[in-house]
Amino acid sequence: SEVMLAKMAPGEPLRKSANEIQKAGARGVLLTRQLLAFSRKDVSTPEILDLCEVVRGMESMLLRLIGEDVRLVARTGSWPLNVRADPGQIEQVLANLAVNARDAMPRGGDLIIEVSACELAPGDPKSNLDLPPGPCVALTVSDQGCGMDAEVLGHLFEPFFTTKEQGKGAGLGLSVVYGIVRQSGGDIQVESRPGHGSTFRILLPRVGGLDPAIGGGGFGGRGLASAARGYGTILLVEDEEAVRQLAKDMLHVLGYEAVEASSGEEALAVFERHRAKIRAVVSDIVMPGMGGIDLARRLVRLAPDLKVLLVSGYTKDSLELEFGRDGFAFLQKPYTLEDFGRKIAELVASSSVGPPPA
Repeated sequence: SEVMLAKMAPGEPLRKSANEIQKAGARGVLLTRQLLAFSRKDVSTPEILDLCEVVRGMESMLLRLIGEDVRLVARTGSWPLNVRADPGQIEQVLANLAVNARDAMPRGGDLIIEVSACELAPGDPKSNLDLPPGPCVALTVSDQGCGMDAEVLGHLFEPFFTTKEQGKGAGLGLSVVYGIVRQSGGDIQVESRPGHGSTFRILLPRVGGLDPAIGGGGFGGRGLASAARGYGTILLVEDEEAVRQLAKDMLHVLGYEAVEASSGEEALAVFERHRAKIRAVVSDIVMPGMGGIDLARRLVRLAPDLKVLLVSGYTKDSLELEFGRDGFAFLQKPYTLEDFGRKIAELVASSSVGPPPA
């Protein structure tokens, strides 16, 4: 759907259908991640991150989720407000709360997301939460929706509890939000009245400097500007033909040429034929015969400066492989066009392999 939209003119009648496909895909990703988080199969990898950057990086994804009737208002300062959390999980919290707010505003309204610094002092009414006194970061998500009464508020974070009609909600979103926030060392407050909207206020302990190793392969992209149009040739290795063709189309939209291989063994032969112009390699990890990690290690022995991006539908942690020591980048499927472009741009920018742009 993203490739189709990139190729369609603004007034193209089919743009609406492509947008609906894109929204359905985003909802599918969100539901899958809710199920993984609820079953504790989604491994948490906390790092220090700027919550303001996370919100800014999620704006385009949130706009796709909430639709045209809801106006997104994001309020983030120009200074970093750092917490220690899993960036993908924080993005999921934002997505779940945004979807919840959208459903509470069937006639539209404002969805306001604000990040601010606060201080919990001893005796502060807010300190009845399970948080020690000290500096915190508040992530506040407010809507102008139908609101909730005291009975609903009492069950709000229970798994499978939902006020939506059958088929409209699984009752996992807010229980997953609660679990992620508590796992991150924070707590959550909710204020709501029927007819007066709802406000979710998440408090997380504030920490020091930003980790320079933060990457950009999360749910919606975090804080990095969209990649400029690329150039050069990428070796694309993927055993599933449909996935390989889609990745090739994405590369073309992003400005790159692609040479393809359907296996690790074929990729070695293709690389030997085109090595003078290949700027980077994108390879699936799990393939019949030679897997992506073994292929990557063999390629960098042939060309030590070659940059490699490994992709997989499995999480990096569930693969139980420490390929980061080899210096290979990683991107989890399903990825968006924006995520894919950003990762490859980072790879190519650090590569000394391949010709300069014409």
